[in-house]
Order: sequence, then structure tokens, then C-alpha cells
Amino acid sequence: MVDKITFLETLRSVQEIVKASTKPVPKEEILSYFEGMELSMEQQEMVWQYMQNPQEAFGKEGAGDGSASDSPEDYPHSRVFQRYLKELEGVPTIPQKQEEKLYGRLLAGDREAIADISRQWLGKVIEMAGPYVTQKALLEDLVQEGNLGLLVGMERLLGKGAAGAGSVRMELECSARKAMEDYRQQVEGAAHAENAILAKVNLLHKAQEVLAEENGTMPTFQELADYTNMPVGEIKGILSLPKEHR
Repeated sequence: MVDKITFLETLRSVQEIVKASTKPVPKEEILSYFEGMELSMEQQEMVWQYMQNPQEAFGKEGAGDGSASDSPEDYPHSRVFQRYLKELEGVPTIPQKQEEKLYGRLLAGDREAIADISRQWLGKVIEMAGPYVTQKALLEDLVQEGNLGLLVGMERLLGKGAAGAGSVRMELECSARKAMEDYRQQVEGAAHAENAILAKVNLLHKAQEVLAEENGTMPTFQELADYTNMPVGEIKGILSLPKEHR
């Protein structure tokens, strides 16, 4: 079994290597960094596709100071990230039914759906990242972490079977937000603890609303844990806090 933490740390490290390289990095070289993890052929292909996705081609040259602002577009970005934002204008918005079909393919085990869903979520991840931006947590870094969280969420849902589109959408959003939240807490340290709790409370409330609407009953702690990728103990602790503390 592939250790998730080691895999994600390696994936981030290889990302930096690919970003810093002045020429395309061969597939064989990329996969060589994952030797010993016993990745399946499908997992190897997932890694390769992830490295080829333009959403991860964020450079650091020309990056600004990350000063606070009201919207993602107001932040200074690297030139590569600015080109990426421009490319988003060419991504068409698909009808809701077509989006639901993509989720159905993912749940049925169609790995090719991952790339199609990732493309549709490019703009969504940027919108989600906006509120997390600080002087230390830059937008393009948060987007990179959010996209990584999205990938992890899709991998978790791949082949899972029947589920409502709302549940899939919610789980992917939770996975992306948690990745961004973890990154922000990492770069800001203890001073961010209070905001981290508030963000998790918001995630839990959204998950409760979606699951209650789909199932007709309030979700259990385990159901919330499955959709938010948070430990049951942490969920119990947060939801037991007095209202003035959450």
C-alpha cells in the first residue's frame, strides 16, 4: 500500500523539480522518484498526467509580496500564473447535466474523467483560494495545494460507485479546501489556529447541509468524516465547541 503522506511529499518535491527545469522532464525520470512505492500502472499514469497539467506550471519569477486584497485578480502573480489565468478564459462552462456525467464516470472507475474534471475545476479552485490568501500564503501556492487536494479527492472517489452529484461536488470541495487550509496553517503557524477552526466549522456546516438534503437525515460523525477527510474525533471536538467559539 502506498503511504499517502510520503506520496504527497514526493509529489510536491517532483513538482518543484519540474517547475525549475528549463526543459521538459521525461516521464521515466518523473516516475523514478516514486521507486519503492509500488505504484500501479494507473497511479503512475495519474502522476504523469498531473505533472503535465498546465494548472501546476506555476513559476516564481516576478512574484509580488502577496499583500492582502479583496479578490484573486488583485494579487500580484508570477508571469506564468498570469498566463494561466488568461488561459482560463478559454475553458468553456459545461451544462450541469454534463458535469454530473463526468462525476458518474469518476464513480464508475473511469480514470480519464480526472483530467476532464480537473479542467472544469480550474476556476473554482482559484475562487476558493482567494479568502485564504495572506502575506505568507500566496494565491498561486494555495491554488497549487488546492489542485493537489482536488486530485486526492478524485482518487478517493474513483470507482466508489453510486453517489449524488452534490455529494461528489462537496467532497471535492472539502478536499481542496482542506489542502489549502493545511498549507496556510503550515506557513503561518500557531497564529492561524483560530482562523483554522472557523474554516473547518464552515466546511462541516456545508457538509451537513449537503448530506442532510441528499439523505433526508442529519449526517453522522462518520459520514462527515468520510466527506471532509477529517478525523471523527476532530469533528466531534469542533462541533461540541460553544457557539461563541466557532
